[in-house]
Amino acid sequence: MRIFLSILALVTLTNFALWAQKDKKVPPPAAVPAKAEKPTVHQSSTYSGLSLRSIGPAVTSGRVSDFAVNPRNHAEYYVATSSGGVWKTNNAGTTWVPIFDGQGSYSIGCVALDPSNPSTVWVGSGENNNQRAVSYGDGVYKSENGGKTWRNMGLKASEHIANVVVDPSNSNIVYVAAYGPVWSDGGERGVYKSTDGGETWTNVKSVSAYTGCSNLIMDPRNPQVLYAAFHQRQRKVYTYIGGGPESALYKTTDGGATWKKLDGLPGGDVGRIGIDLSPANPDYVYAVVEASEGKGGVYRSTDRGASWEKMSGVFTSGNYYQELTCDPRDVDRIFITDSYYKVSDDGGKTVRNLGEINKHIDNHCIWIDPGNTNHLRVGCDGGIYESWDFAKSWEFKHNLPVTQFYKVATDNGLPFYHVHGGTQDNLSLGGPSRTTSDNGITNADWYVTSTGDGFETQVDQTNPDIVYAQSQYGGLSRFDRKSGQSVFIKPLEGENEPALRWNWDAPLTISNFSSTRVYFGANKVFRTDKKWTSCLAYPTTATCTRLSLHATIKTALTSASTTTATATLNPTCSKPAMGAKPGNPSAPLCRSEAVCTASPRITSIPTCCFVAPSLASFSPKMAAKPGFNSSPVCPPLRCATSTSSAAKTTWSSLLLAVASTSWMTIRPYGTSKRKLSIRRRPSSR
Repeated sequence: MRIFLSILALVTLTNFALWAQKDKKVPPPAAVPAKAEKPTVHQSSTYSGLSLRSIGPAVTSGRVSDFAVNPRNHAEYYVATSSGGVWKTNNAGTTWVPIFDGQGSYSIGCVALDPSNPSTVWVGSGENNNQRAVSYGDGVYKSENGGKTWRNMGLKASEHIANVVVDPSNSNIVYVAAYGPVWSDGGERGVYKSTDGGETWTNVKSVSAYTGCSNLIMDPRNPQVLYAAFHQRQRKVYTYIGGGPESALYKTTDGGATWKKLDGLPGGDVGRIGIDLSPANPDYVYAVVEASEGKGGVYRSTDRGASWEKMSGVFTSGNYYQELTCDPRDVDRIFITDSYYKVSDDGGKTVRNLGEINKHIDNHCIWIDPGNTNHLRVGCDGGIYESWDFAKSWEFKHNLPVTQFYKVATDNGLPFYHVHGGTQDNLSLGGPSRTTSDNGITNADWYVTSTGDGFETQVDQTNPDIVYAQSQYGGLSRFDRKSGQSVFIKPLEGENEPALRWNWDAPLTISNFSSTRVYFGANKVFRTDKKWTSCLAYPTTATCTRLSLHATIKTALTSASTTTATATLNPTCSKPAMGAKPGNPSAPLCRSEAVCTASPRITSIPTCCFVAPSLASFSPKMAAKPGFNSSPVCPPLRCATSTSSAAKTTWSSLLLAVASTSWMTIRPYGTSKRKLSIRRRPSSR
């Protein structure tokens, strides 16, 4: 009975608890906030259906760094381009295939083939020169199937690779000449060796954080013997340090285990050294030495570098040239890269120009056919040229579209808009975005709008036939495409006024409100409707002391005149003012009026930097987003942010420190309102 009553009580209590729980209201679970969806314009799927297509041009081609020719089939060769990747031809240049577009670098310093297996291709990324427009790379690449697929094999911190040399007796032994970063010290510099086909690397020769290997040559008789040229150099916005006491030539006879500095060459502050061994007699070693005070010139050793004889005082610029190549058959014939290719037939005693008739100048590499030394291939700023009569005449490879464009712009032409731009050493060009021809866009569709190195181009948006194009240092022209007339319209300083200071690449823009109003920047900003007027008064002048790049480079510690100014400009008085005087947002700044007040607003900028392009946002907040490069430059710059509401726009002043070679870019954004950005460009080549 007790058991029965206990069970009954338990059941009763359980039912009561369930009834109470059912009657109680349980709060619903907290709602999980929905994840905000990205705007359509920020979704990758919006653009996944788009693909890039080449529109050329190949009419001028572009800068070539190196060749690698299949020794078993001279019609098959690879081309390393300075700003266009690696290309391959199987039919002596009749057609080309870009084989490096999917890799991490477009700037290439060298290309080499494994002597034991020409299907194994090595590429050193990062152009092996030091000019202002040089681009860096991300190490060494290897292909084992003739360029179909690639692997990055490391040395990414080298940024610039000068040579890759493969041991002809053992494909696993590979040497790399790592030139190192141009704009900074450190990185991977010197001679690197791999004994496992590039899987791992050992630095077998280094000098310092400022000095890298600019050339590496192997003795064809003995792969244990190598010669390495080291170059001390660094580039800054304000200058180029092209040499120092650490530049020298070294030799190893045990595969890099030990190295000896070769005596008999100039000492002290020395620049770039180009070297080569004569294939006809590798006891003959040639060096072209860049040096001042009469020390530079062509040097020759006939005893494998033990002693040297100065043959002549000829040398070229280590900034852009200074590479030496020996003829494969004639021990006395050498070639030296230069604006006009140099050649000597007497071991360097006398040097003459090779010949540039109907050929682009500024040469960087050469291949001499070992079976017919009258057959030459030359790579230059204008692409590839081939000669069969030892430079008496040249054939241009007009189908290699590797032109290096500094900047591009578009017009409003119909039925297809045209693309315009300035190119490195290959004029300013314009051409259609598409055509109605079944052949697509051809070289004949492109046209020249200005000469020289081309830079920024701007096109009248109301008349696509009117093109403003420029060459270096402010060489501005107005080109009429319909008539073919070109008028030189560069602003000039007035009588008794100091000379204007132009950047290599001067800033240029056209007003959004008046198609005849052009803005152009030197060390002061000009505007024109029918004649040029200055719309920015002369800034104040200051002196800035530059920091030494290296204690042993005495010439690095210098001073220069610098200008500093702040200004807010209004491009038109007939439209709502975008620029305003500080403290009085309603007062516009018109024509030549400018405000000069120090108003830094961004406090986290490095002490020495230059301002990269500052882009005005299209968002409702209209925030300008300046970029800052902290590469040590002189002087420091400061820039203020600017914001606006939908109803009203105000701009705070921009404080810029202006280098003595000129500086400024004013750029419009948008269509109905004027928004300005200012930037600083590098100014030394």
